[in-house]
Amino acid sequence: IEFAQISEEFEMENNDRCDVQLQNIEAYQQRKTESLSQIIEKFKIEGKQKMIPAFEGQLRKLEQDCRVNKKRLDKKRNVEFRNPKLAAGLLFITEG
Repeated sequence: IEFAQISEEFEMENNDRCDVQLQNIEAYQQRKTESLSQIIEKFKIEGKQKMIPAFEGQLRKLEQDCRVNKKRLDKKRNVEFRNPKLAAGLLFITEG
């Protein structure tokens, strides 16, 4: 099997894994955002204004964490393959 074929197959598998992980990050972010937003709305309705900033902070932290995870995932997606040319030879040592 040729190096180019192996690296192409690895790259395709890696992209598939990264796509799945990206979908998981986005699904988690959406679920958690909806949950936190509902809690914030509930506090607004109940007049519990002092609780709202803490949950808004959690929303911001969630967005930041997901953004960092997506950037980390992008770095994993970009894999560099190298196949350096190696030199081979024989060295004869003679006495004399």
